[in-house]
Amino acid sequence: MDAAKGLTSTYLQRVPRWCSGKDPAAKPQRQRSRSPPHSWQITHIQNQRVISAARQCRRSERAKAPHET
Repeated sequence: MDAAKGLTSTYLQRVPRWCSGKDPAAKPQRQRSRSPPHSWQITHIQNQRVISAARQCRRSERAKAPHET
């Protein structure tokens, strides 16, 4: 095997950046918004309207149908 027995120059160059917090993992993650994106809100509203319309349709069909006893 050609494995390096000592520390390589690449490793020695990267360690100080990691220790100083300059590597990509040290950057703070951006907080995600708590509310869903606008497109999701629109989809939710549309779904609620469809459900409401279906319920009203069922109610009107029940009112028109003769009651069986």
